Amino acid sequence: MPITDNIKKIHSRQPETELVQEAADLLLHGGVVAFPTHCLYGLAAIAKDTKAVNRIFSIKQRSIKKPLPILIENQLQLKGLVKNISPLGQYLIKKFWPGNLTLIFNSLSNMPKGIVGRAEKIGIRQAQHPVAIALIKAVGGPITGTSANFAGQPGCRQISTLNNNLAGLIDLVLDAGPLISGRGSTVLDISGKRAVIIREGTVPFDHLTAIFKKYEPE
Repeated sequence: MPITDNIKKIHSRQPETELVQEAADLLLHGGVVAFPTHCLYGLAAIAKDTKAVNRIFSIKQRSIKKPLPILIENQLQLKGLVKNISPLGQYLIKKFWPGNLTLIFNSLSNMPKGIVGRAEKIGIRQAQHPVAIALIKAVGGPITGTSANFAGQPGCRQISTLNNNLAGLIDLVLDAGPLISGRGSTVLDISGKRAVIIREGTVPFDHLTAIFKKYEPE
């Protein structure tokens, strides 16, 4: 278990309101919070807070060239984030969200560079863990969903394996117990005419190929 006094237990299915609000207050003031996603623990910052987003890059020692994915509460929040959603994107959202598929869209121009990068694209996943959903609701908008690890190191599915040095750089760690999967989300770029799998994760490649054939142009 990481040796730090900023770890607090939180109920995985019915997160305590006071703990959620404590975490939300930290986030709204530029903080960074470790929290459970469905597969792995993640690092949350307010997605539109440039300083907080940059802080996550510093904490993770991650290249700024690798934008951070974000989590949304519901599909209505896509309206203020993406330029358009293709028929393929609409189908994938209906079939896999909320879930372990991160979709990359063409972004609107209202997000920090650490979220959209030079390509002006944005990676989004609809949250499904109750703690993650509660956090997004409490702050009133999207949060980052990058894994709670140093760049290039394995992700963390239980707080007992969270790196001590990383834990010491985070304002608060919400420990909801072991997560059901230690594998990250599948990342799929649907910003162009043809979908491109960036990383295979919980959603297998072969579950997607038949869908591509149906929706992509010949």
